[in-house]
Amino acid sequence: DLTATAVSDAGLEHVVALPKLRSLVLRGTKVTDAMLDKIAANESIEHLDVTDTGVTVVGATKLAAARPRMI
Repeated sequence: DLTATAVSDAGLEHVVALPKLRSLVLRGTKVTDAMLDKIAANESIEHLDVTDTGVTVVGATKLAAARPRMI
């Protein structure tokens, strides 16, 4: 749970690569659409919360189409 931390796209690079990561809560962080493809590529992530981040509706919609059960 990275809620309200200073994590950004650059800081998330190593986290999203963790092979056993199941849930990723990024609520209130500086994460943007730029990370969504990398997050979607990690098949082990089952739950993602990007409330109050830099993720746009367009980005979230694209992610939901790619990984409907994640978001």
